[in-house]
Amino acid sequence: MGRSHIVLVDCDETFSLVVKLAIIRAVLTIVLSKSWLIHQFDVQSAFLHGDLHETVYMHQPLGFHVTLWSEARATCFHNTYDHSLCIFRQGSDMTYILMYADDIILITSSHELHKYFMAPLASEFARQDLGPLSYFLGITVSRYVDDLFLSQSNYASKKLLLEPAWPRATLPLLQLTQTRSSVCLHMHAPHTKHMLALKCILHYVQGTMTYDLHLYKSHIEKLVSYTDADWDNLISWSSKRLPTLSRSSAEVEYRRSTFGYCAFLEDNLISWSSKWLPTLSRSSAEVEYKGVANVVFEACWIHNLLLELHFPLHQVTLVYCDNVSVIYLSGNLVQHQRTMHIEMNFHFVREKVARDQTRVLHVPSRHQIVDIFTKGLP
Repeated sequence: MGRSHIVLVDCDETFSLVVKLAIIRAVLTIVLSKSWLIHQFDVQSAFLHGDLHETVYMHQPLGFHVTLWSEARATCFHNTYDHSLCIFRQGSDMTYILMYADDIILITSSHELHKYFMAPLASEFARQDLGPLSYFLGITVSRYVDDLFLSQSNYASKKLLLEPAWPRATLPLLQLTQTRSSVCLHMHAPHTKHMLALKCILHYVQGTMTYDLHLYKSHIEKLVSYTDADWDNLISWSSKRLPTLSRSSAEVEYRRSTFGYCAFLEDNLISWSSKWLPTLSRSSAEVEYKGVANVVFEACWIHNLLLELHFPLHQVTLVYCDNVSVIYLSGNLVQHQRTMHIEMNFHFVREKVARDQTRVLHVPSRHQIVDIFTKGLP
């Protein structure tokens, strides 16, 4: 039990290093731009190589000592603010290690550096060499010289089409779509209409299984993002999820604002999200402004990530929005009467615009590519 764990609350929980998918896509973009090597392996019994600082009531046999996995990586790698990513740099040589529990991706800038790290890992740990990156976290990776294709068709076939029963289909759906669908809110008590909605989603997945995420080779110089919002969505939740409301009906319908964004590193899509706001906004401009703030938050995180990876961005981040009022609001330091109720943490966008770190620009609604995250598909 760690120092921060609470008895009878979370003392039974265990955690492992889990790399974010946005980090993987950003690193793969760097790999393509530099034509680096990508290798994959897994450490057997990775959970047994923990670095514990608490008192544990057990001991190893006398004369028995094994170097901990976390100690080994700490001796030669720079641990970033995300501990699932390790970085080694010596001159122009670069090495990245991405960890998802016991699945590990090793990226090196040269064959010599690859051999340098693979040899000690092979001698210290029991591992399985999986060769060049081809399948990771349910994603098939295909590399063709200067291009990478990321596909989830195999995962979709095995997890969704072969197991269409509720709730077994909803659990893989979370990983497949990388977002929480509305039907997932009703996993504990589904009705007929939820099953019909789930079947529609499965049909959509089946019809788009041949679609891949294409990553291109390009110079890493700019970050471009799009954001959109849908004000006054009608959401249906089970009354069991809303104890403060009346339980006279099986479900409760109420209003909720939705926003979404996507971020491109050059031409490569590396991050996207679709979420509900905690409360309904008072105007469409407010929810659009909050959407801009969230994508700027994400852009700042990506900037810091690339700085850690030694690929800093020097160009201004462009944020495209189809709401003209939001564009004026992001550059106007005057607090208007209709925006006084907006929380101050969303107004940091103005600071980024004033420092010329971010520019909020207009995009016509017909070219707004984030509609897929906020509007229902036909």
